[in-house]
Amino acid sequence: MLAERSPNSPHPLVIRLWALHENSEKYKTSVGSNARATLAILRRGMKDRLSQVDTIPMFTALSTEFFIGNERAELWCMVIASLYSYAHKSIKQTSNISLGRALQELARQSQSGSLEMRVMAMLKSDAEHLPGHLRQLVSLLEAKEIGLDWNLLLLHLFDWDHPDRYVQKWIVRDYYTEPFHSTSIPLDNETDNANTRRNEGE
Repeated sequence: MLAERSPNSPHPLVIRLWALHENSEKYKTSVGSNARATLAILRRGMKDRLSQVDTIPMFTALSTEFFIGNERAELWCMVIASLYSYAHKSIKQTSNISLGRALQELARQSQSGSLEMRVMAMLKSDAEHLPGHLRQLVSLLEAKEIGLDWNLLLLHLFDWDHPDRYVQKWIVRDYYTEPFHSTSIPLDNETDNANTRRNEGE
């Protein structure tokens, strides 16, 4: 069960994406322009079906050391990379906010009766059609600037097809139960903390 990995130990891909966000926002020099160019390449990877996802943009734009040789996991990494590149300016990294919790906040703000139908369609979706549902929901979160935990979302995608469907149950629980307090974590601090933990483990 891949998502048993602690959300507080970010996947190397997510750390790299956070760094691209920071560089694209902070720097007007070549560092910033290179980060923005990389994000643009990754953004072009957005697809509605998993079988349509092309990992070449991800391997071209990012170091291959981030990937584990698992083709399925690489596809989900590309899905997250493209969604993050599209929405990183509006959907801030917010620790411990699952997709279900973010969608609950969206429901509170939008009061839209169609949102629950979209959420249920996503939860019933198989992995093949999930990217299209995620793209639609992330677009709605982006419009309202509602943050979520991108690392947790990636870990959940790794286990979307788990026979216990625990990821879908997690999302349902967070969508319908009362929210808990969470704080937005500055991306540079989170990256530094993750690097510190990794170095300590060496």
